[in-house]
Formats: sequence, structure tokens, C-alpha cells
Amino acid sequence: MSKIVVYHPSDPTNLRAPFLEPIWKKFIQIEEYDPGKTYNPATHAFWTGCLDQSKWYTSCHELGCKVIVDHLWESNIDDVSTLSNGIFTLRCRNWIWYNESLWYKSLGYNKYVPNKTYTNSFLMLMNLRKPHRDDIIKRINLTDALYSYVDRGLTLDDDMDHVDHWQRHLSSSWYDSTSFSLVVESKVDQDTFISEKTFKPLAYYHPFIVLGTPNTLAYLRELGFQTFDYLYNEDYDTILDYNQRIDAVCKLVDDLIPQYKTMFADSRTQEVLQHNHDLFFHDSIEQRFVDEIVNQVLDFIE
Repeated sequence: MSKIVVYHPSDPTNLRAPFLEPIWKKFIQIEEYDPGKTYNPATHAFWTGCLDQSKWYTSCHELGCKVIVDHLWESNIDDVSTLSNGIFTLRCRNWIWYNESLWYKSLGYNKYVPNKTYTNSFLMLMNLRKPHRDDIIKRINLTDALYSYVDRGLTLDDDMDHVDHWQRHLSSSWYDSTSFSLVVESKVDQDTFISEKTFKPLAYYHPFIVLGTPNTLAYLRELGFQTFDYLYNEDYDTILDYNQRIDAVCKLVDDLIPQYKTMFADSRTQEVLQHNHDLFFHDSIEQRFVDEIVNQVLDFIE
């Protein structure tokens, strides 16, 4: 019998994501926590999102039950899982890629076929208000751009109500009407960090510039994705000083806007876009998820 992993409905974790749960259930049983039940350390382990806030499993851990702490979203910062006193903190360096790929595929985004109209220069999607996003909205050339900044009341047509997982809603019209993406990441001032924002253009056949932490493009290339240094200077990605980096990004966008309808029409770029899309949605993603994430859990609990 496979190990039973217990979760609490008020403790959100990636164990219960609807597009991931079918994968997990191939290897473990999943059960909702019952405070009136006695749990056996030989058959049950517990899954939580945060040790500091989730105390529902404490008594069971004291009886010898193993605890998995889901820190997958922090994997860009520290990708090494740790084990201490029967508590396993789960991380995986490639989590963001695998999660987004499986999620987007469940939403049908892998079936998107570009139908370009080029009515706008570039696409810039922003949600939460942050100082560097206030900077970019003031300093970037928004000529013919298609952009949002939800926290400041700037939204797009074809968006959806901002509830639940609306951040993963992507409209093909946004990508069809624009030539490239300016990705404004969540962080710009620490070690390399990447979120779902950077993966969206990879899924949607879009060239991209990233205003994020230094060496984001190098990180993508390390994963096997391709960037556009053969078309324009990507040295902005290596600039450590934030003010100099944002200056370089704004200048690059200025340079690209006059040519946006033709800049990315060459055959090499089309091959790069196809490569990035195919790698992002590669058939091996589910197996890699199992090899690099599920198997860590099984090694701990079995």
C-alpha cells in the first residue's frame, strides 16, 4: 500500500493543484486531515506549506509522523531540499518551469497557433505595485504598447475577473497583436529569481526582454531555452546596478519600437520561438516532475 499523505484544507500547498493531483495520486494516497483521527507513523505523513503557521500536524509529528514542508515556490532562491528531525523541506530548481508547463497545458495554451496582426509594439503585463514597476511605467516608451498594471487600475481587454488563479489567464489576442514581451519580474535586486512571468512568452511564441534580477537570460539559457542576442545586445541582463539596468532596458525598447513589425520575422527567430515553445511544453515534463520532485517525497516517506 502506498503511503497516505495528509493535508489540511486551510493550508494551501501544491499537493492539491488540480493539474498536479492526478500525478501525485499515481504514487501516494491523499487524505484530508481529521482532528479526531489517530494517525500511524508507519502509514501517514503530513504535508504543510509553512512550519511557522501550520500547527495542525504538530501532535502527529510528536508521535513520529513525517512532515513535508512545501517550499517549491522558493526553489529559485534555494533549490536544495533539507531534512531535519523528521521534517523534509521540499524544493526543486526547475519547479517553476514544470509547474507552469503542466498548468498551461491543462488550460490548453499549448495548442495556441500565432496569428499575428501587429497592432501594438510590445506587451507588458504587471499586477502588484512595486517600486521598480512604478519606475518602468514612468520611464518606458509606451508608444503603441499593450500593457497592464492592475494595482494602478490599468487592465486589458480580454482579461478575466481577478480572483483565484487569474494570473495564469492569457489571451491569444495579446500575443497576436504584439511583436515582443517586456517582462517585468517580481524582483530586481537579489540573486537570480524567475517566476511564471518569464515563462509566458516562451509558451506563446514571443520574443522577450526581461527586467528582473541580473543573469536571468543566462539562467534560461542554462535550462536550454534560447534568447535573442543575435538580433540585439542583451548585455542589460548582466548589469548589477538596478538603475543602469533599467536604463539599458528602456533604451533597448526605444531601439526596437520603430522596427517592431519586421524585427522578428526572420527564419532564425521563428526557429528560436518554436524551440522555446516546444521545450517549455516538452513531453518529458511530467516525467521530469516525477524524477525531480515526486521521487524526493517518496524517498523521504517510504
